[in-house]
Amino acid sequence: MNIGLSRRSRRLPNSLRKLPNTKWTLIGILIAFALIPTIHLHHILQQNEDYYSYIEIIDLSDIVPSFSKASHSNTTFHNSSSSLRFDWTNVPPMTPLGRRFEETQSRCLNSSYIEEHGPVEVYQSDMRPSGMGSSLHLWMDPLCHASLNNKIRVTGNQMWLWNDQSQCPEIISRSLQLSQDKGRSQESALWCYFGHHESGLRCPPGTINWTTVQNPPDGFCGPSWVKTEEDRGTLLAGVVEWLFQNMTKLVIDEAERQIHEAFPISTNQYIDKKSKATPGKFPKWPGLPPSENLITVHIRWGDKAREMKLATIDELINATQSLLTAEEISGESTVHIYVASEDPRGLKEFTNAAKPNWIIHSSGPKIDEKQSNEMMESGIRTEGRAGLESLAALLISMESNRFVLTRASNWSRLMDELRKNVVNPRCNNCTKMINLRRGEY
Repeated sequence: MNIGLSRRSRRLPNSLRKLPNTKWTLIGILIAFALIPTIHLHHILQQNEDYYSYIEIIDLSDIVPSFSKASHSNTTFHNSSSSLRFDWTNVPPMTPLGRRFEETQSRCLNSSYIEEHGPVEVYQSDMRPSGMGSSLHLWMDPLCHASLNNKIRVTGNQMWLWNDQSQCPEIISRSLQLSQDKGRSQESALWCYFGHHESGLRCPPGTINWTTVQNPPDGFCGPSWVKTEEDRGTLLAGVVEWLFQNMTKLVIDEAERQIHEAFPISTNQYIDKKSKATPGKFPKWPGLPPSENLITVHIRWGDKAREMKLATIDELINATQSLLTAEEISGESTVHIYVASEDPRGLKEFTNAAKPNWIIHSSGPKIDEKQSNEMMESGIRTEGRAGLESLAALLISMESNRFVLTRASNWSRLMDELRKNVVNPRCNNCTKMINLRRGEY
């Protein structure tokens, strides 16, 4: 996008340059008046006031400092190097709010800001020991607090239940070695799954003040414009967008492994009426189907009955049917359903109730019903590998253009936040979502 000062500073065409001096004077006055609001708001942002209050009237595309010119100019809308639709190692924020978080959290890269204000100060807190979706959402308010107070949000080194203990310690250790020359002496629990933007890993030496690390304020972060639950949901979606801009290769590789497992070449007995497939054989698909032919259905059962009324199979089937095209309803074409669920019962019952032309896929961690119906127990039992598998399955779920979710679940909320803030801006708002349980935000 090219707006504001850059658009107004372009050379005038020859036809205008030939105007008499009096007309040039009038044009100059009009341009000056037009520039005043932009210059004024630019000045407000540099003065570090509560820029969130300008969310509806400023576009920061010309004044947000980028952490890497290449990463912002080469945003990948289709990832040719992997099966996924996006290059999740490089999905910089595109929404106004996501860019605002990037602006504050990358101030260590802004030489003018450092020269005027000195090294950026730090808020630091640990990951909370809870379900993975809950733990990530609890991480978000401190980042908002840090942005409002002109600080960088840093994650502590306390062991996170969801880090794969067979691989994460080495990855985190390597990241610490890269950052020690920058004055950082502690690891970040998120370095295993999230990359260079998290916890100051990308900041040059001397740009962060590690001597005055503080705890962030408790409770919800409340910029002046957050007045409703919908506003609060918008705020958290912006944080999710910022956090997921750079996933590590470990997560991408696990997603690829799951894709090969969940989307094999099939010989299902259903015959697509439009295909020229051999009778009795389903037309083969190599890996992921096109996004317009895929629906993600999140079934959150397990221990969630303690917090909400679980969505029934009938509700899930009916919601899925309401998203189908006329050809998919009639059976003239197939539809692929990616069932994201930690509960084997949910997957089994949905598969049994599926229509003949529905091709069911699933991947990710599953609870052990014989031991416990809680995902946290799976995290402990697998020594954190369930966390890696969950994030990889989350990226696969973003391959769909249609979603059936239960936003009373933190994991469904996370899916919806990524759908709205990462997928939609890159596909011209191509997604649809049905929510079966109203969430907190």
